[in-house]
Amino acid sequence: MTGGTKKVPESSRNEAEEGGALVKSLVFGGLDGIITTFAIVATVAGARAHAGLVLLMGVANLIADALSMGIGDFLSERAEDEYVEGEYRREIVELRQTREWKKRQLEASYVRAGLEPAAAQAAVEAVATVDDVFVAHSMLMRLELLAPGNWRCPTSAVSGGAVWMAAKKGATTAGAFVAFGATPLAAYYATVTLSRRPLPELMFTASCVVTTTTLLALGAAKARLTNQPILESAVGMVVNGGAAAIAAFSVGRIFEDFEGWHDLAATGRPFVLSEPASSESSVSVVALETGVASLFAVVGALPTFYLSGRKELPNGFVGLSNAFAGGAVASISLALAADAVRDGRSLAGFGFLLGLASAIARVFFASDDDDQKNHEVNNGASPVSALAVALASHSTAEGLALGAAYAHSYARGRAAALSILVHNVPEGLATATVLVGRGRSPAFAALCAYAAAAPQTIGAIIASASAGIFADLSGLFVGFAAAMMLWIAFSELLPDALDAADKPDGPTRDLVALVASSAALAVSLFLV
Repeated sequence: MTGGTKKVPESSRNEAEEGGALVKSLVFGGLDGIITTFAIVATVAGARAHAGLVLLMGVANLIADALSMGIGDFLSERAEDEYVEGEYRREIVELRQTREWKKRQLEASYVRAGLEPAAAQAAVEAVATVDDVFVAHSMLMRLELLAPGNWRCPTSAVSGGAVWMAAKKGATTAGAFVAFGATPLAAYYATVTLSRRPLPELMFTASCVVTTTTLLALGAAKARLTNQPILESAVGMVVNGGAAAIAAFSVGRIFEDFEGWHDLAATGRPFVLSEPASSESSVSVVALETGVASLFAVVGALPTFYLSGRKELPNGFVGLSNAFAGGAVASISLALAADAVRDGRSLAGFGFLLGLASAIARVFFASDDDDQKNHEVNNGASPVSALAVALASHSTAEGLALGAAYAHSYARGRAAALSILVHNVPEGLATATVLVGRGRSPAFAALCAYAAAAPQTIGAIIASASAGIFADLSGLFVGFAAAMMLWIAFSELLPDALDAADKPDGPTRDLVALVASSAALAVSLFLV
């Protein structure tokens, strides 16, 4: 019979193998290109430096890194090929010198893989009839290496095709780096021609949107080529890029005050950190920084992706996170109160009492409802809505405290945002752990953790804008912020940390020491 199955042409099979081999270079080069270039955009935006630096550094980075990445991929591929070819030649020599011993080794490998001894012996005798076939099987079973690509065609030059394939991978890496890495730059400067007022914030936002879209597309393409879930691959790409961008933006913001160091030679004066242009924080800055702080709830949820099969996470990890956050939040609260007293703000005391009363009232009026919600959560009834309602009010209060801190001064607001950022990690972890423990997927739990922290941004914008309008009431907002943050620290974070410390795997003394040290450090930094 000649009908039925059609034989796949050798050329088509080789093209498919080459296409699959180039996927890694395409994804690696594209991902590295877009993240590296977008990191430059984020760094310049974080430092609020001249927008022209993005074009200068971005283009230079595209050219230099593309060449470096392409050549590096080629050299690493050749080094791997040469190692495999060397092992192949060594196996051939050993087979000819100690054939029976090599056969027994391969037979033992087949038995460990699950074959019956008789079947393993028969398989070894079959493949031992051709030395190249035997060595290929031996390398795979014993060394977990694939034999050189052309081992099935002994008459061809083994290294010629490998060199060409390595060159194609290097070129693919370099090309993907340039193609994908250019998208953040293109979006950044496209706003100059498309917008009447190309503000730096607008240019950065456009770059964020285009970069996120490109990462989603790159992740989806990778999923199609590797037969993996599209959503998981796309979200993984965005999370990877977002983490790098947040780190770059943070570095730029931290070293913002060092801009202009090159003027030293002209002035001849000692370098002094420049003061911020204004003590007031714009709404866009408040929204961006508090939004980044809210995103760290997702960072807290990441361990559930690796521990999704367990009902709960180690108490020590949660306790340490809460202890550090509690010390930081408490110290910032004390710093706000001390500043208010030092500046003679008459309304600060009233604001402190108002914030304390608001916190107590929120607990009093929500106690019965929260008990019902906790009962429903423990019994598996509507856990998502219960957690969302309970945490949304808490996050809104935190946002109001953040906005008031920004209205007081940008430095104080940034410090408060960093403390809330740390606090969001264990809170996101707690939210995600509850949901994963009740059968929800880790991705859904991470999304819910972010949704629970998102009201922080809304509350911060409202509070900072209101304090800017009513400048005379800044003392009221400062006192309110101090009370709310102090309440959060001593009513939630520190009790949770000490509760975890009472468990066998969490020593109380270590946690108390960590709380005290973090509080003392923060107080010394912000009050001296």
